[in-house]
Amino acid sequence: MRRHAIFAVVLGLLGMAGALYAQDAPKSDDAKPPEPAAKREPGRPIKVGIVHIERVFEKSKRWQDCDQKLRIMRQEGERNLKERQRKADLLKGQLDALDVGSEDYRKTTEELKRAVAEMKTEREVRMEALNRQYDQYLADFFFSLCTIVTEYGKANGFDMILRGQSQPKELEKRETLRVQMEWNDVLYWNDALDITDAIVEKMNVGYEGPIEEK
Repeated sequence: MRRHAIFAVVLGLLGMAGALYAQDAPKSDDAKPPEPAAKREPGRPIKVGIVHIERVFEKSKRWQDCDQKLRIMRQEGERNLKERQRKADLLKGQLDALDVGSEDYRKTTEELKRAVAEMKTEREVRMEALNRQYDQYLADFFFSLCTIVTEYGKANGFDMILRGQSQPKELEKRETLRVQMEWNDVLYWNDALDITDAIVEKMNVGYEGPIEEK
């Protein structure tokens, strides 16, 4: 259940990834227009492929690397916040032992307020940084995926390659179902149309950033 919820969030953010990359992508006056796709021969059956988006995330070395870096970034933030929480708890313990109205009580109260305010600010800053890094990783990944799918489609004579994902389950959470309803481009496909493994293989072969042992 948790696995599908995580992928629902990822799929929901994929819609913003293309726009984010477009904003950050360098523009050039000398940029060449995209090459036109080869015309389909009259009478030839339409060749369609399906890329299972969840399997791409699961098996892509690029995304595994991104996920690992995000996990480390999140763990560092959690350690920092736990340390700040520990200091705040110590101040609170000291405050409980002081006489209300004393000068030490007043000073400790002010120190505790500062510690709590700093912890809140630290949490917000780290969360913003984590979200910003996640969005950038997702945008880069999305662009890389689209590039590889386009190249593979042209090289292998595909007329159309669609994005697929796991079929919704009866007991899925409402948030997950809402995202799937918005993003399920294909409701059913024959397994023979699935080219996910070929796409993942090309992504992994071309990825030059091996996962670091942490």
